[in-house]
Amino acid sequence: MQSGAATHLFLEHLDFSARGDTSLKEQAERLVKRKLLSREEMDAIDLSGVEAFWTSSIGKRFLARSEYLRRELPFTLRVDSESISALQGNAGNLSKEDFVVVQGIIDLAMIRPDEIWLLDFKTDDIETAALEQRIASYRPQLEIYKTALEKIYKRPVTNTWLHFLSLGETVAL
Repeated sequence: MQSGAATHLFLEHLDFSARGDTSLKEQAERLVKRKLLSREEMDAIDLSGVEAFWTSSIGKRFLARSEYLRRELPFTLRVDSESISALQGNAGNLSKEDFVVVQGIIDLAMIRPDEIWLLDFKTDDIETAALEQRIASYRPQLEIYKTALEKIYKRPVTNTWLHFLSLGETVAL
């Protein structure tokens, strides 16, 4: 398992109710004891980056409404060729009748009664100079996630963010 996959597994199992009582390292140790993570995987997780997110203003906003949080939320979405063209700039050889089925997993969503917030964690080890390029490369992915959430839950996604753990930077899209 790569460090990214280990980090996402850790984020999925993070116990928000225990955060004041136990450190993230202690929570990671529990996942190792439960054999959900190996010791090497635990060591690959940027626990300080995870802690920095949850203590940031955006992280605190999510935690303040934790009853609405959904982590590692799987979805399946049917995307028609016209939408593919809008997302990617062209639809290649697709006809108007063609479609693509997209499956994905949304890292973090707050499904509120009137709106949805969407956040995707990125574990890439990048330099600040590469941030804009990386944001642009992830934008289509987040547009697909946003479309899926709006179709499934029938309410608007009003906030969309990328959070780069290695930089400790949250970027609104």
